[in-house]
Amino acid sequence: MSNDYEDEVDETLQCNACVYEIDTAQKRNLHYKTEWHRYNVKRRCAGLGPLSERVFLQKVNEIKAQSAGTQAVRCELCNLNCKNQRAYEAHIRTKKHLGKELNKARQVCVSFDLLLENHSSFSFSFLLDILFCYFLI
Repeated sequence: MSNDYEDEVDETLQCNACVYEIDTAQKRNLHYKTEWHRYNVKRRCAGLGPLSERVFLQKVNEIKAQSAGTQAVRCELCNLNCKNQRAYEAHIRTKKHLGKELNKARQVCVSFDLLLENHSSFSFSFLLDILFCYFLI
């Protein structure tokens, strides 16, 4: 038995979420799969009005243009790639990252103390240079 309902052409089909008129059931089904429709459904659930397709595409293009100008930033300490500077700044405030920074600082202090104990003949400025280099790693 064929599905005659799907093949029918209604006088006017309308997507209530997008306030968009559709002339066939097939086009309606395709419309329901678009990002524009999904976005308007979410807006409707949030109690907001629909966006026209033109305004939706403008917003999408603006977001793409903004994200195209951002570069990925890497946290070498955590071996993590962040999508942009903002994500990196959020990452370095996390407990996991701060804990790794603290552990690294403790290792540097222990290494520096061992260096002082074993090589007291080095000049103070040389030892400061070594300490500075440890923190750059």
